[in-house]
Amino acid sequence: MTKITLFALFFFLTLRSYAQEAFKVLYKVEPINTLKEGKIYDPRVKSLLVGSAEYARKNKFILITDHSNSYFREKARMDVDFDDPRNLIYSRLSEGITKFNHNVYVDYIDNTLIFSRNLAGKYYVVKKNEFYDFKWDIKKETKIIAGLEAQKAVGTYYNIFREKKMNITAWFIPSIPIPAGPDIYFGLPGLVGEVHLRKAIVKIESIEEIDEIVRQPNFKDVMTYSDYLDFVTKANAKIKKEYN
Repeated sequence: MTKITLFALFFFLTLRSYAQEAFKVLYKVEPINTLKEGKIYDPRVKSLLVGSAEYARKNKFILITDHSNSYFREKARMDVDFDDPRNLIYSRLSEGITKFNHNVYVDYIDNTLIFSRNLAGKYYVVKKNEFYDFKWDIKKETKIIAGLEAQKAVGTYYNIFREKKMNITAWFIPSIPIPAGPDIYFGLPGLVGEVHLRKAIVKIESIEEIDEIVRQPNFKDVMTYSDYLDFVTKANAKIKKEYN
């Protein structure tokens, strides 16, 4: 066998191994800014805020990803007694801490993003034919996350619910060159190990290499992102009109 043939075989096997590489990532939530310093709270409101933060702290999120696709979802909790009405309240309030979408599927080859979102008690499935552009600025600063070296990146994006630009800080892991991350926070030259949100820090708790194919969930009644944007814009206008 010639050197060229040997090289071609080695390249093919390496490429095949690289393409099949997949990971299961578990993220944990650390709520921040739960209570504003110096602010006086009604005892009932304070109890709800503290309770929802403690509930969110026990939430976990799972990301299954390879180099072509990823699927992100909340891990089901078996430790919650939903017959207790307080837990139902804490569960709903805790969603506002991360404000994550549900069942987020990403195709990195076709640049498509599909997710479901709870709006006014109803879930809508949305398909976005381009990724969010965070205009990532990669810094030299590094730190260790889950035993792996991570590098800092900062960016901005337009939040359609708050109707303004938001700053975002993420830490990605260059040694895992997969552009995945939790929810919509991806697109860096490495797996996102940590992301800083307005009310929480979401960070890798564990990561393992798996032999699994990432499959697209069976989404139904998918709406376009432009229709979704129009829906949210009208809802925001209605809320402003009612409360102003």
